Amino acid sequence: MINASNSERMNQSSFFTRLPLWIAILAAAVGLTLEFTLLRGYASHWWNHVPAFYLLYGALAAIALLGLSIWGSKVLNRQEAAGTNEKEA
Repeated sequence: MINASNSERMNQSSFFTRLPLWIAILAAAVGLTLEFTLLRGYASHWWNHVPAFYLLYGALAAIALLGLSIWGSKVLNRQEAAGTNEKEA
């Protein structure tokens, strides 16, 4: 789309921002449905009694991984100060 107008770009960008949101909502609904139907009689651990535990656990794990990757990219991509890494020969 070389000659795309601003409204076409706006529609395209809003599609790509709304699509992941709708996928996440659908995945959460499917996960909650499966949790309350398939795990209803399966309560061998304490966390199976907590409503939406697997949804919250997955969301917190995803946030932690994103934070770790952002922090790691900042650490790995930082510029070293001049002369701090050089050894005197």
